[in-house]
Amino acid sequence: MKNILSVLFISLLSASVYAQDKIAKIEFESKTIDYGTIEKGSDGIRVFKFKNTGNAPLIVSDVKSSCGCTAVSYTHLTLPTNREV
Repeated sequence: MKNILSVLFISLLSASVYAQDKIAKIEFESKTIDYGTIEKGSDGIRVFKFKNTGNAPLIVSDVKSSCGCTAVSYTHLTLPTNREV
């Protein structure tokens, strides 16, 4: 009985470790943007560049700003591994 439980435990542990192998990982070129002084009439558009360095597709489903004075615009995106935007 102990042998059966041991084999079952090892099998479940192996399955959970294998399931965790595929993860997406996002790496930003820069995590902040300093707007400095914005000239009157300029659009103020800035772009965050990032790369999926994981081994599973990265799904961008929501983007938020840390400041209420900044509007965020994005397109729902699925980024394959080792690709950058």
